[in-house]
Amino acid sequence: MIKEVNFPLPKNKQAIPFSNGTQAMEWTGRNCERCVKAITTRIPDYVYEENPEDVILCGRDCIGNYSIGFSFIIGHIPLSIAEWIKAEISHQKNGIFAYLPNECPYFSDDERDNPDNQIDPDPYDPNQLIIPFGIEDIFGIDVFVTDTAIIERGVLQNT
Repeated sequence: MIKEVNFPLPKNKQAIPFSNGTQAMEWTGRNCERCVKAITTRIPDYVYEENPEDVILCGRDCIGNYSIGFSFIIGHIPLSIAEWIKAEISHQKNGIFAYLPNECPYFSDDERDNPDNQIDPDPYDPNQLIIPFGIEDIFGIDVFVTDTAIIERGVLQNT
């Protein structure tokens, strides 16, 4: 997992992902703009009011979407992001070029991957301690040993 993106980057740490704006718009239209992991897909008028790195690190936005969006302004993305997207890297005398795959390897249009739908499970289910049957009847023993407790017959009998 990529921990941070700091701009501006030194020349040897940046990659040029697109040769022109049309190519960039075509790639993002096919990937980021349709992906449920990108916050700008889920909230079209979203503006980074808080620190963008916090939004990325907490999982609400894709770092690829953020970096490629930033590349519309500065013309490059971090080399580490290009490698993360599984781009083919080409070192040439006029710069490092990243040939991105046609489809981002992290693309998803499945709502189950939407970070806004990730609900933390309730850590305690009140029904988990209710046993609707007699364990001693099933196992035919007076003492039942588990990883966390030893249960005797008297505990399991209805009082």
